Amino acid sequence: NLILKNFRLEPSEKNNRRDKKYISIPDFELREISLAELITSQRLQAQELVLKNSRTINYYIPGSKGIRPSQPLNKIIDEINKKIDLDKVRIENGYMLSQSVTEKTERIEVTGINSSISTNELLDAPSYEVMGFSIGRLTFDKASISTGNIKAIIEKGELYGKEKLILNQKVTLTNLKNNSSVKIDYLRLKNYHFDDELSEVEMDSLT
Repeated sequence: NLILKNFRLEPSEKNNRRDKKYISIPDFELREISLAELITSQRLQAQELVLKNSRTINYYIPGSKGIRPSQPLNKIIDEINKKIDLDKVRIENGYMLSQSVTEKTERIEVTGINSSISTNELLDAPSYEVMGFSIGRLTFDKASISTGNIKAIIEKGELYGKEKLILNQKVTLTNLKNNSSVKIDYLRLKNYHFDDELSEVEMDSLT
Protein backbone atom coordinates (compact mmCIF):
# COMPACT_ATOMS: atom_id res chain seq x y z
CA ASN A 1 0.00 0.00 0.00
CA LEU A 2 1.04 3.59 -0.64
CA ILE A 3 -0.01 6.09 2.04
CA LEU A 4 0.41 9.84 1.70
CA LYS A 5 -0.41 12.40 4.39
CA ASN A 6 -1.57 15.95 3.68
CA PHE A 7 -1.55 15.57 -0.11
CA ARG A 8 -2.23 18.97 -1.75
CA LEU A 9 -2.68 20.39 -5.24
CA GLU A 10 -2.96 24.18 -5.48
CA PRO A 11 -1.91 27.08 -7.74
CA SER A 12 1.58 28.54 -7.38
CA GLU A 13 2.13 31.94 -5.79
CA LYS A 14 2.87 33.33 -9.28
CA ASN A 15 -0.59 32.36 -10.51
CA ASN A 16 -2.60 35.58 -10.65
CA ARG A 17 -5.69 34.09 -12.26
CA ARG A 18 -8.93 34.54 -10.34
CA ASP A 19 -10.29 31.14 -11.35
CA LYS A 20 -8.33 28.61 -9.32
CA LYS A 21 -8.69 25.06 -8.02
CA TYR A 22 -7.51 23.67 -4.70
CA ILE A 23 -7.45 20.02 -3.61
CA SER A 24 -6.32 18.80 -0.19
CA ILE A 25 -6.42 15.20 1.02
CA PRO A 26 -5.19 14.62 4.60
CA ASP A 27 -5.30 10.82 4.12
CA PHE A 28 -4.52 9.41 0.65
CA GLU A 29 -4.08 5.63 0.35
CA LEU A 30 -3.53 3.38 -2.68
CA ARG A 31 -4.22 -0.26 -1.81
CA GLU A 32 -2.85 -3.44 -3.41
CA ILE A 33 -0.42 -1.78 -5.85
CA SER A 34 1.14 -3.94 -8.56
CA LEU A 35 4.88 -3.20 -8.57
CA ALA A 36 5.41 -5.49 -11.56
CA GLU A 37 3.02 -3.46 -13.71
CA LEU A 38 4.64 -0.20 -12.58
CA ILE A 39 8.16 -1.42 -13.42
CA THR A 40 7.45 -3.17 -16.72
CA SER A 41 4.90 -0.82 -18.31
CA GLN A 42 5.23 2.33 -16.16
CA ARG A 43 1.49 2.17 -15.59
CA LEU A 44 0.01 2.54 -12.14
CA GLN A 45 -2.19 -0.40 -11.18
CA ALA A 46 -3.98 -0.64 -7.83
CA GLN A 47 -7.13 -2.19 -6.43
CA GLU A 48 -8.51 0.80 -4.56
CA LEU A 49 -7.85 4.48 -3.85
CA VAL A 50 -9.21 5.74 -0.51
CA LEU A 51 -9.58 9.48 0.03
CA LYS A 52 -10.39 10.54 3.59
CA ASN A 53 -11.49 14.06 4.58
CA SER A 54 -10.71 15.43 1.11
CA ARG A 55 -11.49 19.07 0.26
CA THR A 56 -12.05 20.23 -3.31
CA ILE A 57 -12.47 23.97 -3.93
CA ASN A 58 -13.13 25.43 -7.37
CA TYR A 59 -13.26 29.18 -8.02
CA TYR A 60 -14.53 29.73 -11.56
CA ILE A 61 -15.50 32.50 -13.98
CA PRO A 62 -18.89 31.73 -15.60
CA GLY A 63 -18.62 31.28 -19.34
CA SER A 64 -14.82 31.60 -19.39
CA LYS A 65 -12.92 29.54 -21.94
CA GLY A 66 -9.67 29.30 -20.00
CA ILE A 67 -6.19 29.47 -21.49
CA ARG A 68 -6.29 26.20 -23.41
CA PRO A 69 -9.19 25.01 -25.55
CA SER A 70 -11.20 22.22 -23.97
CA GLN A 71 -10.45 18.70 -25.12
CA PRO A 72 -13.13 16.24 -26.22
CA LEU A 73 -14.31 14.16 -23.25
CA ASN A 74 -13.22 10.83 -24.74
CA LYS A 75 -9.68 12.16 -25.38
CA ILE A 76 -9.28 13.26 -21.76
CA ILE A 77 -10.53 9.89 -20.50
CA ASP A 78 -8.20 8.05 -22.90
CA GLU A 79 -5.14 9.95 -21.60
CA ILE A 80 -6.02 9.11 -17.99
CA ASN A 81 -6.60 5.47 -18.84
CA LYS A 82 -3.09 5.18 -20.37
CA LYS A 83 -1.46 5.93 -17.00
CA ILE A 84 -3.84 4.50 -14.39
CA ASP A 85 -5.49 1.12 -13.91
CA LEU A 86 -7.58 1.49 -10.78
CA ASP A 87 -10.58 -0.62 -9.86
CA LYS A 88 -12.30 1.56 -7.29
CA VAL A 89 -12.20 4.98 -5.62
CA ARG A 90 -13.68 5.37 -2.15
CA ILE A 91 -14.43 8.80 -0.69
CA GLU A 92 -14.94 9.21 3.04
CA ASN A 93 -16.23 12.49 4.54
CA GLY A 94 -15.45 14.62 1.47
CA TYR A 95 -16.10 18.34 1.03
CA MET A 96 -16.73 20.25 -2.21
CA LEU A 97 -17.11 23.97 -2.91
CA SER A 98 -17.72 25.53 -6.33
CA GLN A 99 -17.88 29.33 -6.22
CA SER A 100 -18.15 31.92 -8.98
CA VAL A 101 -15.59 34.72 -8.58
CA THR A 102 -17.76 37.22 -10.47
CA GLU A 103 -21.26 36.30 -9.22
CA LYS A 104 -21.19 35.75 -5.46
CA THR A 105 -24.71 34.30 -5.54
CA GLU A 106 -23.54 31.40 -7.75
CA ARG A 107 -22.31 28.81 -5.27
CA ILE A 108 -22.51 25.07 -4.53
CA GLU A 109 -21.24 23.59 -1.26
CA VAL A 110 -21.53 19.93 -0.27
CA THR A 111 -20.39 18.41 3.06
CA GLY A 112 -20.08 14.87 4.38
CA ILE A 113 -19.65 13.14 1.00
CA ASN A 114 -19.25 9.36 1.08
CA SER A 115 -19.08 7.24 -2.05
CA SER A 116 -17.67 4.20 -3.80
CA ILE A 117 -16.95 4.67 -7.52
CA SER A 118 -16.06 2.05 -10.15
CA THR A 119 -13.09 3.67 -11.90
CA ASN A 120 -13.07 1.42 -14.97
CA GLU A 121 -16.73 2.19 -15.66
CA LEU A 122 -16.01 5.88 -15.16
CA LEU A 123 -13.10 5.88 -17.63
CA ASP A 124 -15.03 3.93 -20.25
CA ALA A 125 -18.04 6.25 -20.14
CA PRO A 126 -18.78 8.21 -23.37
CA SER A 127 -20.63 11.05 -21.58
CA TYR A 128 -21.00 12.70 -18.18
CA GLU A 129 -24.43 11.13 -17.72
CA VAL A 130 -23.05 7.63 -18.30
CA MET A 131 -20.20 8.47 -15.88
CA GLY A 132 -22.88 8.64 -13.20
CA PHE A 133 -23.51 4.91 -13.66
CA SER A 134 -20.09 4.24 -12.09
CA ILE A 135 -21.37 5.55 -8.74
CA GLY A 136 -22.81 2.64 -6.79
CA ARG A 137 -24.08 4.85 -3.97
CA LEU A 138 -23.16 8.39 -2.95
CA THR A 139 -24.40 10.05 0.21
CA PHE A 140 -23.90 13.53 1.64
CA ASP A 141 -24.87 15.28 4.84
CA LYS A 142 -25.79 18.65 3.40
CA ALA A 143 -25.74 20.53 0.10
CA SER A 144 -26.26 24.27 -0.30
CA ILE A 145 -26.98 25.52 -3.83
CA SER A 146 -27.36 29.23 -4.60
CA THR A 147 -28.16 30.81 -7.95
CA GLY A 148 -29.51 34.33 -8.33
CA ASN A 149 -32.24 34.92 -5.74
CA ILE A 150 -32.86 31.22 -5.14
CA LYS A 151 -31.15 29.14 -2.49
CA ALA A 152 -31.68 25.40 -1.93
CA ILE A 153 -30.62 23.49 1.17
CA ILE A 154 -30.64 19.70 0.76
CA GLU A 155 -30.08 17.47 3.79
CA LYS A 156 -29.20 13.76 3.93
CA GLY A 157 -29.03 13.11 0.20
CA GLU A 158 -28.46 9.79 -1.55
CA LEU A 159 -27.58 9.16 -5.20
CA TYR A 160 -27.73 5.76 -6.93
CA GLY A 161 -25.91 5.99 -10.26
CA LYS A 162 -27.12 2.93 -12.17
CA GLU A 163 -30.70 3.42 -10.98
CA LYS A 164 -30.55 7.15 -11.89
CA LEU A 165 -32.21 7.85 -8.57
CA ILE A 166 -31.73 10.73 -6.10
CA LEU A 167 -33.29 10.70 -2.61
CA ASN A 168 -33.33 13.66 -0.22
CA GLN A 169 -34.70 13.56 3.32
CA LYS A 170 -35.25 17.32 3.59
CA VAL A 171 -35.21 20.14 1.02
CA THR A 172 -35.68 23.87 1.72
CA LEU A 173 -36.10 26.31 -1.18
CA THR A 174 -35.81 30.01 -0.34
CA ASN A 175 -36.47 33.08 -2.47
CA LEU A 176 -33.96 35.57 -1.10
CA LYS A 177 -35.70 38.49 -2.80
CA ASN A 178 -38.92 38.23 -0.79
CA ASN A 179 -37.65 35.83 1.92
CA SER A 180 -40.32 33.24 1.15
CA SER A 181 -39.52 29.53 1.47
CA VAL A 182 -40.87 26.06 0.75
CA LYS A 183 -39.93 23.00 2.81
CA ILE A 184 -40.19 19.41 1.57
CA ASP A 185 -39.59 16.56 4.01
CA TYR A 186 -38.88 13.88 1.39
CA LEU A 187 -37.99 14.32 -2.28
CA ARG A 188 -37.40 11.56 -4.83
CA LEU A 189 -35.98 12.21 -8.34
CA LYS A 190 -36.12 9.30 -10.77
CA ASN A 191 -34.60 8.75 -14.26
CA TYR A 192 -32.80 12.08 -14.67
CA HIS A 193 -31.17 12.97 -17.99
CA PHE A 194 -28.67 15.73 -18.84
CA ASP A 195 -26.25 16.69 -21.60
CA ASP A 196 -22.49 17.28 -21.17
CA GLU A 197 -22.96 21.06 -20.94
CA LEU A 198 -25.73 20.67 -18.31
CA SER A 199 -27.81 23.03 -20.47
CA GLU A 200 -30.68 20.52 -20.73
CA VAL A 201 -31.79 18.60 -17.66
CA GLU A 202 -34.85 16.34 -17.61
CA MET A 203 -36.35 13.76 -15.24
CA ASP A 204 -39.18 11.25 -15.59
CA SER A 205 -40.62 11.70 -12.10
CA LEU A 206 -40.41 13.93 -9.05
CA THR A 207 -42.24 12.77 -5.93
